[in-house]
Amino acid sequence: DEGIVLYNSTTGAPIEHQDDRLFGKSLGILFCGDLTDSQLGSFVHHIAPFYNRVNGVDAATKEFTGKRGHVLDIVCCAKAGDDAVRGFLAKDNVPQFLWMGEEDGKKIYEKYELEGDLGLYVVNYDGTTITKQGVVDILSKGDSCLMGWQMSRKIEPGGVT
Repeated sequence: DEGIVLYNSTTGAPIEHQDDRLFGKSLGILFCGDLTDSQLGSFVHHIAPFYNRVNGVDAATKEFTGKRGHVLDIVCCAKAGDDAVRGFLAKDNVPQFLWMGEEDGKKIYEKYELEGDLGLYVVNYDGTTITKQGVVDILSKGDSCLMGWQMSRKIEPGGVT
């Protein structure tokens, strides 16, 4: 969406050229509620290894190894304050997801009319939904779900047709 600022989970700095960063990738929105739900740990437990594998990330260092392309970004969207989100993202078992500020997070929760507080939605560049069942896809299809998400993506303006 226009005007939403995404932040680096390590530095807390806004992502420069975020349109370029997201171009051609699948984008997941990880709805995290107020970050206190006991199910959140289970979500991350399933999402983190998948994210690391498909992007070629070393889980120990949280660095991209270059062994695979960076094909998926996940944005943490929470109703909690910015400090709580940064604390959550600093945990050892949480990959370097992007995150959005508290006010933008509330807007996104309203836009997608999420039932409950937790979920992983995969969306197009324009915000239209590819799936509301991101975690179910990961658990049932494994890494191949990424191909399905990529095949369902809309072509970005200026992209190859």
